[in-house]
Amino acid sequence: MFNQNNPIGATAVSMYLYLLKTGYETDSYDFKISDIMVGNELKITRKTVKIVKLKLKDSGLIDFSTKNGTACIYKLLLNYPTEAIQYKQNKVMSIEDGECIIDDHRLRYKEIPTLSEFLTYVRTLKPYQSQIETKVIIKYNHWLQNNWCSDNTNRPINNWKATIKSILPYLKDMDGTNEMVLSDIPKINRP
Repeated sequence: MFNQNNPIGATAVSMYLYLLKTGYETDSYDFKISDIMVGNELKITRKTVKIVKLKLKDSGLIDFSTKNGTACIYKLLLNYPTEAIQYKQNKVMSIEDGECIIDDHRLRYKEIPTLSEFLTYVRTLKPYQSQIETKVIIKYNHWLQNNWCSDNTNRPINNWKATIKSILPYLKDMDGTNEMVLSDIPKINRP
């Protein structure tokens, strides 16, 4: 009945049943078990175990606490909700006070620089040329309009200095001045 109202997926169901079995064997609603052991038993990766246990926690079926280097402490909850739970898609919602909010999870990053601070840094980089300054300004404005997220992945830009440094050569090549000329291609003679 619960999975009909709240479809959490086959992996989450199998993990919940495994946790129920483990709780039954230990005769307790609270028990310790490592993510690696759960993954090995269910034949899923550790990353999947982490995602599924967060989904089970959000559904109100379990609670858990983790510390680095120790096994996860699970608690099976008896008073789980029976009505439908709304799941949100994982996308950027808004930016508030230097934080990017993704489904109520906050990712912190350095404050968004001003345009003058941005340009001052870009001018210190080796591949910078004055001809591409307008492209750099366009890129800065595009990131601002995109909630300071990257163009392709819509992920928040955590380190803007490293990001602009890595894309600066591509902005330079978009200029059209670095096109290959047929005379630049060497002629290769067969032996």
